[in-house]
Amino acid sequence: MALSKKALAKSGPRGHKLVFDDAGDAHEVYELKDAGEVFVGGKEEVMEAGRRFAESERGKLRAADVEDKAEAKEKKREKKRKRKEREREGEGYEDDGDGGGFGAAPVVADYSDDDGYASPKFDLPPGSEDESEPERPPTKKSRTKGTPTQSSLEADEELALKMLRRGR
Repeated sequence: MALSKKALAKSGPRGHKLVFDDAGDAHEVYELKDAGEVFVGGKEEVMEAGRRFAESERGKLRAADVEDKAEAKEKKREKKRKRKEREREGEGYEDDGDGGGFGAAPVVADYSDDDGYASPKFDLPPGSEDESEPERPPTKKSRTKGTPTQSSLEADEELALKMLRRGR
């Protein structure tokens, strides 16, 4: 026999959820009726009940679909109305009274050298004017200490020859 609460909960009976009616009588939340009690007509009665249920659900879905489509249309109309309103309020879209919604032709501003932005002046060294390729940081191979010696070069050649001979 298990002594811990966990072991008792695992192997013990499951709890029953009860609800109380107006008279104070306890009932299980999900009281299942006997299939013979519900469908006395047999298999055909069960199939017919399934068809009726499916048709009623389809009707509900159609109604919900119509509502959703109408709501989506209304949102689109509202969005379009707001966009048109913003366009009318924006520059160059002032209403001139003729119903077109557009004002006069766009006006081009006068050109001036002073565009309100001052370019910063940098003190650069004199050799930086040529637009040659910038220097890259040295690769890891070139960072190694010293230059390869003659003996390491010979060792590398021997290793390469061995590898080539094995490949045949």
